[in-house]
Amino acid sequence: MPCWTPRGSCRKRWTATCEYPLVRAALISLLVSALLAYGGFYLYQNTPLRQALTPPDTDPSERQEADFYLTNARLVRFNQQGELDHRMHAQEVNHYPLDDTTIIRQPRMVLYREQGERHISASNGKLLPGSKDLELWDEVLIVARARDGSEQGRLDTDFITLYSGQELASTSRPVIITTPQSVTRAVGLNAHLDQNRVQLLSNVRGTYEVQ
Repeated sequence: MPCWTPRGSCRKRWTATCEYPLVRAALISLLVSALLAYGGFYLYQNTPLRQALTPPDTDPSERQEADFYLTNARLVRFNQQGELDHRMHAQEVNHYPLDDTTIIRQPRMVLYREQGERHISASNGKLLPGSKDLELWDEVLIVARARDGSEQGRLDTDFITLYSGQELASTSRPVIITTPQSVTRAVGLNAHLDQNRVQLLSNVRGTYEVQ
């Protein structure tokens, strides 16, 4: 059973399913936003610009250096209604054909939604072979803001992997999940976004405020 203490804290030292509705809802919202942000990187990876930048004279799989790179890369995307959907910025993007990975320096993404903005940032990112999965590491931050700019939830960690095909976000590293009513710390996280289910893997500690 989960523990819950008004204006106090709870501690669990085993694998736990996140059963606090507000915490779970905030975390699912944050990670879905991150998965959508990954979609922006994927689309960027598969644009005609990327193909135009790839030199045609050599088999890319034989080259160890980057076959294309971008600096101060910016991408703006609109939805079908012509409204701003998201902005992406990266200090540098390098694709390496030998292992089909794309290294992203200082990735930044803002998603614009009816309920507010979603901000995703990290010091580094990597699109794995096939561009289906995305790793983010060093100062990973996912923040949900309401329309008035107030912070509704945030996830801090130093490494996370987004598996788009499985709708899964996973890390074995420490995480901090913050909402206006709570702070939850754990080591390791598996978020099954298609099932609306989050597992905090170990050393789960939480402080929850009664409104």
